[in-house]
Amino acid sequence: MSTEPFRLIQPLVLAESMPRWAGQFPQFEAVVGYSELGHVFLAESGGEFAVLHPFTASAKSYGRFPSIEEFADTVLRDPDFAGYVLLPEHVAEVGALLGPLGDSQVYIPQPYPFLGGSMEPSTYAIGDVWTFLDLVAQMQGIESVPPETAARICRFSDEHFARALAEWEWIGLQDKQPVFASLFGDIFLGSDDGVWLLDIVQGTLACRWSSFDACEAALNDPEQGPLLLRTALASELVEAGVVPSSNQVYDFSHPPVLGGALEADNVEVLDFVVAVGTAGQIHNQARFIPAGAQVSIVADKPARRSGWRKLFGGK
Repeated sequence: MSTEPFRLIQPLVLAESMPRWAGQFPQFEAVVGYSELGHVFLAESGGEFAVLHPFTASAKSYGRFPSIEEFADTVLRDPDFAGYVLLPEHVAEVGALLGPLGDSQVYIPQPYPFLGGSMEPSTYAIGDVWTFLDLVAQMQGIESVPPETAARICRFSDEHFARALAEWEWIGLQDKQPVFASLFGDIFLGSDDGVWLLDIVQGTLACRWSSFDACEAALNDPEQGPLLLRTALASELVEAGVVPSSNQVYDFSHPPVLGGALEADNVEVLDFVVAVGTAGQIHNQARFIPAGAQVSIVADKPARRSGWRKLFGGK
């Protein structure tokens, strides 16, 4: 067993090493390590790091760091984090029973906690970390998402969604839970009725699918998917070097509701909360404008705030 209950590794492409998980956290591109209990450390090109908790199919971002080692020193070696997540004393008990781990190995509880396992030291076995992660995903119904779809959806924290949607209360969001967004800020929400789409460009909210399975099928459909996700426009922007970071989406500089064109020249990247919130203000005002009237709408852009991000996982 190593001197620390985690391993840092040379970055691996997330979509290649953990294909079932890549679609759940599309803003992250690389795997940079894992704990001896199977937690995974994720990173994106802008320096943001997160920890994936496979048994709960969720991840938590810890912000941006200049290097992997800085992330490890600040987060992984923090006593509170270690005591809550890495559980070094628990790992030591398991290691005393099973012996040290080899390369790419982790301690695995049998059965998994979400299947009723107790996580008592005597219930553990040693296994390959990548096989373990794939099996846990399968057991939780997480399927591989085609790369072209994964690259077109974004997941944000509860706080980010709440702040962004505060300007859309007028449209009727009660009992609807935001799950993910498109690169253009359109938000997919779940409810007892099915899956709803808030189109922030058109300013509409509609129940489009009976379930997330049906929604996923639509997004993967070669005809429906590109229309829902504005794939052609996104590809044009990527080719031009216009790419949003993990907290940004594409936004139309001149809103289409006020006559702006749905073209690449009219698109910029903007903070997700600001883009969605501003669109909500504009559409809220625009719905009272008589047809043909000449108007000038001013929207107050919400202030950006820092904070911890809990990323959605699962379907």
